[in-house]
Amino acid sequence: MSDSNAMTPIPRDEYLVVWLDKPMLGTDPDDGIEFTADRHKVPARWVRQDPNETVFIDDLGVIVGRWPTPAILRFDWPDVKPAVDHEATRNEAWEDRFEKILTKCPQAWTKWSDEEDAQLVAEFEAGLTAKEIGARHSRTVGAIRSRLAKVELFERGTSESAFDAR
Repeated sequence: MSDSNAMTPIPRDEYLVVWLDKPMLGTDPDDGIEFTADRHKVPARWVRQDPNETVFIDDLGVIVGRWPTPAILRFDWPDVKPAVDHEATRNEAWEDRFEKILTKCPQAWTKWSDEEDAQLVAEFEAGLTAKEIGARHSRTVGAIRSRLAKVELFERGTSESAFDAR
């Protein structure tokens, strides 16, 4: 009898490859033997990374690898096809959304100039709402909040109501 909660092991051709700046200790995912190399394959689906450490996690939440973040040159995700291909639907949905945003906000996804940043700062300091600033810049409210976070005037992830209540 099989356990309905059991996960299928990650196939070998779907292992993530981690490239390190020097040989480091790792564990072979097939036989569990530790070895030292500058390239490791890990059966991971998730990566948690901070400035000090990068942790590789499998489908069950088990840590299957960890190395110092500064030592990681790159990691390569395998080319895995989704079980159901929704690409055509996603592309159409994205194109529709993209067109709607561009119609409403013609500056969406364009580079910010130094002059526009200065204007943004002045408007923020004058107490304008994100919606008002967005209208003046032809950009979305999300773009305004994101840019203010980038220029370190507002904390990323703050709600629109908190923004307007400042």
